[in-house]
Amino acid sequence: MEPLRNKVVRAVAPVLDGLLMLGMITGVWALLVRSPLCTAGDPQWARERNLIAGGVAAGAYVLLTAAAGLYRAGCRVARAQIPLVNLGTCALVLGFGWLAVARYAGWSEGAVLLPRRVLLFGIAGGYVLTTLHHYARLGITAAHAHHGKESA
Repeated sequence: MEPLRNKVVRAVAPVLDGLLMLGMITGVWALLVRSPLCTAGDPQWARERNLIAGGVAAGAYVLLTAAAGLYRAGCRVARAQIPLVNLGTCALVLGFGWLAVARYAGWSEGAVLLPRRVLLFGIAGGYVLTTLHHYARLGITAAHAHHGKESA
């Protein structure tokens, strides 16, 4: 029987992953909007657009990670494969984000939906944080699995 602590950790994991991804994208936006590399008055630097993009990226990340099986109780992904699975997930999210930006530019006669560097740096930072989170989460829940095997 799985202890309550492990159930809580598994239940909170998708929320924490989404918050990490959202936080990285909005954090990168907050850093870049103050830098001399951007014109803060341009529409692509609007706070609302970047918050929505962060939310969509976080939701897509959580759905793809759930589909990969990283939130299951008996996570079948080996610890050594977590960075590869997470890299593939982040690459898909980044690819879909850049595709959306390109499509918007095509439909709106060249207007820029979002700065691509916000997506790139935000998702790259999110990759690092979520990989560390998955390792930490599996370390917490693996203690019970190891203890359960010894007592059997």
